[in-house]
Amino acid sequence: AKIWCAQKTRSYLNDLAGRDRKELRISHIFIDEIHQIPSAMRTISDFIVEVRKYGGNYIFTAQDIDQFGALRRSIAATGCNYIIIKGTDEDIVKELSKELKPDFVPDDLNNIAPYSSINVIRINNERHVFVTKLPPILKS
Repeated sequence: AKIWCAQKTRSYLNDLAGRDRKELRISHIFIDEIHQIPSAMRTISDFIVEVRKYGGNYIFTAQDIDQFGALRRSIAATGCNYIIIKGTDEDIVKELSKELKPDFVPDDLNNIAPYSSINVIRINNERHVFVTKLPPILKS
Protein backbone atom coordinates (compact mmCIF):
# COMPACT_ATOMS: atom_id res chain seq x y z
CA ALA A 1 0.00 0.00 0.00
CA LYS A 2 2.92 2.36 0.71
CA ILE A 3 4.29 1.88 -2.80
CA TRP A 4 0.86 2.62 -4.28
CA CYS A 5 0.56 5.81 -2.19
CA ALA A 6 4.06 6.88 -3.30
CA GLN A 7 3.12 6.33 -6.96
CA LYS A 8 -0.01 8.43 -6.64
CA THR A 9 1.87 11.17 -4.75
CA ARG A 10 4.58 11.35 -7.44
CA SER A 11 1.91 11.69 -10.10
CA TYR A 12 0.02 14.34 -8.11
CA LEU A 13 3.21 16.40 -7.59
CA ASN A 14 3.97 16.08 -11.30
CA ASP A 15 0.46 17.40 -12.09
CA LEU A 16 0.90 20.30 -9.62
CA ALA A 17 4.11 21.29 -11.38
CA GLY A 18 2.12 21.53 -14.62
CA ARG A 19 4.03 18.75 -16.36
CA ASP A 20 2.41 16.33 -18.76
CA ARG A 21 1.95 12.81 -17.37
CA LYS A 22 4.00 11.52 -20.28
CA GLU A 23 6.98 13.33 -18.73
CA LEU A 24 6.64 11.41 -15.46
CA ARG A 25 9.63 9.12 -15.08
CA ILE A 26 8.64 5.50 -14.69
CA SER A 27 9.53 3.83 -11.43
CA HIS A 28 10.15 0.10 -11.71
CA ILE A 29 9.16 -2.04 -8.75
CA PHE A 30 10.76 -5.50 -8.73
CA ILE A 31 9.06 -8.20 -6.68
CA ASP A 32 10.59 -11.67 -6.58
CA GLU A 33 8.46 -14.65 -5.53
CA ILE A 34 5.39 -12.57 -4.60
CA HIS A 35 3.45 -15.74 -3.76
CA GLN A 36 5.38 -15.79 -0.49
CA ILE A 37 3.54 -12.62 0.58
CA PRO A 38 -0.21 -13.34 0.12
CA SER A 39 -1.31 -10.01 1.63
CA ALA A 40 0.81 -8.12 -0.93
CA MET A 41 -0.72 -10.18 -3.74
CA ARG A 42 -4.22 -9.17 -2.64
CA THR A 43 -3.30 -5.49 -2.30
CA ILE A 44 -1.50 -5.28 -5.64
CA SER A 45 -4.34 -7.13 -7.36
CA ASP A 46 -6.68 -4.29 -6.37
CA PHE A 47 -4.71 -1.50 -8.07
CA ILE A 48 -2.30 -2.99 -10.62
CA VAL A 49 -4.43 -2.03 -13.61
CA GLU A 50 -4.13 1.64 -12.58
CA VAL A 51 -0.40 1.71 -11.83
CA ARG A 52 0.79 2.73 -15.31
CA LYS A 53 -1.07 6.02 -15.35
CA TYR A 54 0.76 6.96 -12.13
CA GLY A 55 4.21 6.18 -13.54
CA GLY A 56 4.64 2.71 -12.08
CA ASN A 57 5.77 -0.54 -13.61
CA TYR A 58 5.80 -3.81 -11.69
CA ILE A 59 8.22 -6.58 -12.58
CA PHE A 60 7.37 -9.96 -11.08
CA THR A 61 9.42 -13.14 -11.16
CA ALA A 62 8.25 -16.63 -10.36
CA GLN A 63 9.17 -20.23 -11.05
CA ASP A 64 5.61 -21.10 -12.06
CA ILE A 65 2.82 -18.93 -13.45
CA ASP A 66 0.34 -20.61 -11.09
CA GLN A 67 2.15 -19.01 -8.14
CA PHE A 68 0.47 -15.72 -9.01
CA GLY A 69 -2.91 -17.10 -7.95
CA ALA A 70 -5.68 -14.48 -8.06
CA LEU A 71 -3.15 -11.81 -9.06
CA ARG A 72 -2.65 -13.63 -12.35
CA ARG A 73 -5.85 -12.30 -13.97
CA SER A 74 -5.04 -8.74 -12.90
CA ILE A 75 -1.52 -9.00 -14.34
CA ALA A 76 -2.85 -10.29 -17.67
CA ALA A 77 -5.39 -7.43 -17.79
CA THR A 78 -2.57 -4.87 -17.72
CA GLY A 79 -1.25 -6.01 -21.10
CA CYS A 80 1.88 -7.34 -19.47
CA ASN A 81 5.14 -8.37 -21.09
CA TYR A 82 6.59 -11.88 -20.99
CA ILE A 83 10.08 -13.29 -21.11
CA ILE A 84 9.81 -17.03 -21.71
CA ILE A 85 13.11 -18.77 -21.12
CA LYS A 86 14.11 -21.98 -22.86
CA GLY A 87 13.30 -24.85 -20.53
CA THR A 88 10.02 -23.32 -19.29
CA ASP A 89 7.42 -25.96 -18.46
CA GLU A 90 5.54 -27.09 -21.59
CA ASP A 91 2.10 -26.51 -20.04
CA ILE A 92 2.98 -22.89 -19.27
CA VAL A 93 4.30 -22.34 -22.81
CA LYS A 94 1.11 -23.81 -24.27
CA GLU A 95 -0.97 -21.55 -22.05
CA LEU A 96 0.99 -18.51 -23.22
CA SER A 97 0.92 -19.62 -26.87
CA LYS A 98 -1.83 -17.11 -27.71
CA GLU A 99 0.67 -14.38 -26.75
CA LEU A 100 3.27 -15.84 -29.13
CA LYS A 101 1.08 -16.27 -32.22
CA PRO A 102 1.44 -15.70 -35.12
CA ASP A 103 5.19 -15.10 -34.67
CA PHE A 104 6.00 -18.30 -32.79
CA VAL A 105 4.45 -21.61 -31.79
CA PRO A 106 5.23 -23.41 -28.51
CA ASP A 107 7.66 -25.83 -30.20
CA ASP A 108 9.85 -22.91 -31.28
CA LEU A 109 11.06 -22.58 -27.70
CA ASN A 110 12.74 -25.98 -28.06
CA ASN A 111 14.60 -24.85 -31.17
CA ILE A 112 16.15 -21.60 -29.95
CA ALA A 113 19.78 -21.42 -28.86
CA PRO A 114 20.74 -22.26 -25.27
CA TYR A 115 20.43 -19.32 -22.85
CA SER A 116 17.88 -17.61 -25.08
CA SER A 117 14.33 -16.43 -24.55
CA ILE A 118 11.24 -15.54 -26.52
CA ASN A 119 10.03 -12.10 -25.49
CA VAL A 120 6.60 -10.53 -25.83
CA ILE A 121 7.00 -6.82 -25.22
CA ARG A 122 4.43 -4.04 -25.61
CA ILE A 123 5.72 -0.55 -26.38
CA ASN A 124 3.33 2.32 -27.17
CA ASN A 125 0.44 -0.12 -27.67
CA GLU A 126 2.43 -2.13 -30.23
CA ARG A 127 3.24 -5.78 -29.59
CA HIS A 128 6.75 -7.02 -30.42
CA VAL A 129 7.73 -10.71 -30.29
CA PHE A 130 11.38 -11.62 -30.69
CA VAL A 131 14.19 -13.90 -29.50
CA THR A 132 17.13 -12.67 -27.44
CA LYS A 133 20.21 -14.35 -26.08
CA LEU A 134 20.50 -13.98 -22.33
CA PRO A 135 23.69 -12.49 -20.86
CA PRO A 136 26.51 -14.93 -20.12
CA ILE A 137 26.69 -16.59 -16.72
CA LEU A 138 28.74 -14.57 -14.25
CA LYS A 139 31.91 -16.28 -13.09
CA SER A 140 32.76 -15.97 -9.43
